[in-house]
Amino acid sequence: MLSRVADHLYWLSRYLERAEHTARQLETSVTLAPDRTPESGARHGIRLLSALQAPDAAKAGLDEFRQLAVDLAVGDRDESLLECVSLARDNARQVREQISVDMWEELNRLYLRLQAAREDHGWQEQPEDLFREVRHSVYLFKGMTSSTMERGEGWQYMELARFLERVINTSVLLDVHLREFQDGLCGTVETADFVEWLSLLRGCASFDAYTRAYTAAIRPLHVLDFLCLNADFPRSLRFGADRIEDCLRALSRLSGRTQAARVERLAGLLRASLQFVQIEELIDGDISQTLEHVRRQCRLIHHATYQSYISYQLESETA
Repeated sequence: MLSRVADHLYWLSRYLERAEHTARQLETSVTLAPDRTPESGARHGIRLLSALQAPDAAKAGLDEFRQLAVDLAVGDRDESLLECVSLARDNARQVREQISVDMWEELNRLYLRLQAAREDHGWQEQPEDLFREVRHSVYLFKGMTSSTMERGEGWQYMELARFLERVINTSVLLDVHLREFQDGLCGTVETADFVEWLSLLRGCASFDAYTRAYTAAIRPLHVLDFLCLNADFPRSLRFGADRIEDCLRALSRLSGRTQAARVERLAGLLRASLQFVQIEELIDGDISQTLEHVRRQCRLIHHATYQSYISYQLESETA
């Protein structure tokens, strides 16, 4: 596959995963807002903006957060839903021959919907409806991708990008949450903090799966174990690390490249750091450091993937 094509498919998938993550965080925040006091709502707003890596999160107050939430939907910010979908669409346009008509039409429809929302402010009366629509549209795009795309190199680049973005986003969300709720992880959730742990589960689209595994009783230790180390839940760090390594192995096989050993070793280290550990060990140590290690490994895998597959140097021809 041409490096140019691989690059566009990779970023198409990353930007859409980012858009889905942002839409879910905003929808969860708006839906649970009535259950928060003004003070807890202000603290949650700052945590949310930090989790979305908005540069002005530290100085955002409650009133500023309301405006920033609108900006995060249809503003000119790099993190906004409109900007993420626009960049995904730009990348998709460059590789129309690699994706199906259904995929292109759904992505284009989502882009036009967000452009319309930028002009018509009526959606701000019930913003959760727009956020849910974005999330469902990305789900539909992923379903179309799964149903209409060959499982070749292009598919593997998109899967790799999706899980790299997902692992990074989830680890940031967990890290930001634990900075405020580090105490009492081995006990039960205090009544005042229940909505915050519920928000974390919903923000990771994991509440239903969690209740099937642990019942509806929310315990911080169980939540962290589920979101970090569960091997079967598709949004856990462990599951994402497994899929990243699987995709890189498939890319090595499909491309026939011999210089990909480094990126596979990095993926193996990421997987091992989450496979051979218990949640009690993470809690007894510095779990924030572990989450930072996960993000650092993902960044290294991203750069090594580019060096090995996308921006690699052509081997000189020997006589």
